[in-house]
This record gives sequence, structure tokens and C-alpha cells, in this order.
Amino acid sequence: MTELTRAPWDPANSLLQEAGCQITTQSVETPVGPRVVFTIRTNSTTLTVFLRKGNALQVADKIREEAGKLPGLALADAMREV
Repeated sequence: MTELTRAPWDPANSLLQEAGCQITTQSVETPVGPRVVFTIRTNSTTLTVFLRKGNALQVADKIREEAGKLPGLALADAMREV
């Protein structure tokens, strides 16, 4: 996984706005080996990626790191409330 060198979204795109989403993950066996399937669904789109173990751990760490920068409850506390 590479670090972004530009904004993670297009700030000039007026169609981008906060929306609810559903995130699902599952470990699966693929023709090229085991992968974690990571899917994000919104009202307008679905994004699915197949991640090797190392990439899945990097994604999880990055999300945890960024969530830790947000004010409010710690991520572990927030997950318990869901």
C-alpha cells in the first residue's frame, strides 16, 4: 500500500458529501491465494478490494491511526456501542 501524495478526494467535486455506508469484510480463498475481501457500500456505489494479509493489516492500522486523530470516543469504545 502506498502513501497518498495528494488529497484523498477531489475537493473540486461538488458531488462529494458525507453519506452513510456499510462496510463488510471476509476472509476468502481465491485462485491466487487467501485474501480479505473489503467492501464499502453507499447509496450510489460499491467498492470491493481483495487484500493480502499485509495490506489488510496496513489498511486496518491506517484507519485506526486516522480515527485516533478525531475528537470524541476512542475507536474501541465507539465499536462497542455499535
